[in-house]
Amino acid sequence: MNQLLLISHGRFASGARQATELILGVQPNLHVVELEGEKGITIFKQELFDKIASLNAIDSKIIILSDLKSGSPYNSVMEIIVRNDLWDNVTLLSGMNLNLILEIAMTIDEQHNSASLNEIITTARDGIYHLQQAALTAPTDDGDE
Repeated sequence: MNQLLLISHGRFASGARQATELILGVQPNLHVVELEGEKGITIFKQELFDKIASLNAIDSKIIILSDLKSGSPYNSVMEIIVRNDLWDNVTLLSGMNLNLILEIAMTIDEQHNSASLNEIITTARDGIYHLQQAALTAPTDDGDE
């Protein structure tokens, strides 16, 4: 079973896991490591390294979703990937949102490649929408005439 690891500043990843499991049910392959102010970056990096090592030891592919590109969580995992030559086993994506997590969680055991990941990212982006009043008042053709 492939593994999904959410990393973030503060408790964002825990909240995202909670929301994911509210929608999909318990996800045994969904993990969280968070950078919290009182812990500091050194402890976070060690927890992150330990989690990746334990997931890697069970011979699983790991998809890591980070909240923010170039933030401390992202940079920390990027450093771990590079230093330990984990390119073949670990995929790192940034811009974590619930759409992205759900898409990955529902397809976690598929063998993802660049094309399938780009489709997932497009679906996640499509979930970002600006509701405007004109969209609500425009006539629609719903076929129920």
